[in-house]
Amino acid sequence: MGVCQNIPNYKSQMRENAKISKNQHTRISDQFIIIPGDNLQMTNISKNYQESVKTSKIYYTSLDTNNKLETNPSNISINSTCVQTNPLNKPQNFKIEATIGEIEIPIIVEKKEKIIIQINQNVDNNENFQNNDISQNQWSFFEKEKSVNYLGYNNHKYKNINIGALLMRITGDKRVYHINKTVNQFITNNKGNLLFYANLDPSYYMIYEPKGSISISVLGGNYIFENDLYYSYNINSFSNNYKINYDSKEYKILDYMNKARKNIQKFYREYYSLNDVINQEFKDFINNGNIYKRNDLKMNKELNDLAKKHCEDLCENETAGHFSSDGLDLKSRFDNNYKCYYFGESIIYNVNNPLFIVKNMLQDKYSKKKKNRNNLFFNQFHRVGICLKEHPIYKFCCVIVFSE
Repeated sequence: MGVCQNIPNYKSQMRENAKISKNQHTRISDQFIIIPGDNLQMTNISKNYQESVKTSKIYYTSLDTNNKLETNPSNISINSTCVQTNPLNKPQNFKIEATIGEIEIPIIVEKKEKIIIQINQNVDNNENFQNNDISQNQWSFFEKEKSVNYLGYNNHKYKNINIGALLMRITGDKRVYHINKTVNQFITNNKGNLLFYANLDPSYYMIYEPKGSISISVLGGNYIFENDLYYSYNINSFSNNYKINYDSKEYKILDYMNKARKNIQKFYREYYSLNDVINQEFKDFINNGNIYKRNDLKMNKELNDLAKKHCEDLCENETAGHFSSDGLDLKSRFDNNYKCYYFGESIIYNVNNPLFIVKNMLQDKYSKKKKNRNNLFFNQFHRVGICLKEHPIYKFCCVIVFSE
């Protein structure tokens, strides 16, 4: 499948060791976008296999010997959802990271339910605060501005609310709840999961430098454990010593990608709000019957290693693009590490929020050919590898590789 990346151009030009030549990129608006020559690429696999694929009505054959799915805990059935009640007298504590985009917490509320959101005042210093030079329970979003609390910056506003102010909404609801007191009580407008985010202008997300976090307590609603957090993993796709980190951002990226692939219109209703800047092309994509259910992507160890190797290469050498520091293109990297018929790669820069990364891929507004979106919805892709790391020039680098 086509390869695509989203590279911000707000800082200095890439250093002299960048491995991108002039004929491999074009500039669209204020972004660097890699435009490959082909939409689909084929590795040098055997001619017999290629001929069998061309003549077959079914282009994908599972490589797995069985269909065992790993679940955690093991007593949760594949089609079940385990919901643990969270009574009002037992608050749940969460840390809301300073990031661009919304953070979903595992609390589901009913319509017309009373919930209490409390800002935790006594928070011990932790490693994140110390590394970022942020005082406890505060965050910052501008490089030259001091840190602030949940009320945000008085001198910077977006939609008449302070930049950096803590906001909350419920999936599927456009209403925004402003967390403007130490203790906030709300009557919910509808049923859904809780989403928290800092009030930022998404049109200029590249100017922000998020650091720190805010600690909150939630009283009310139900604490949920959904088994769909695990069903996309196939145990045969992992080696015996490979441990899955379900709390990792890479896993959450996979979870949001699968939700979008299963039902893009539902994903749009739940995760897009009035705060999102949406163009007409993306609205047309949502409304033009794009409801065909794609298969779930399964995270694969070999593809994870492939994504990690390229992501580390880009970060260590302070470069960008689909060419490695030793000059290998995407096809060569797949040929050397993972034999397959269909493959693709998407690279997203500047953000580390899983939900925002997937929304970035969906809208793909800086690519005329919508390469990232095509990778996400290409139905022949069944496996994926994801790696997210800090980048010395572009803040963050997320490499996502796809294969059949």
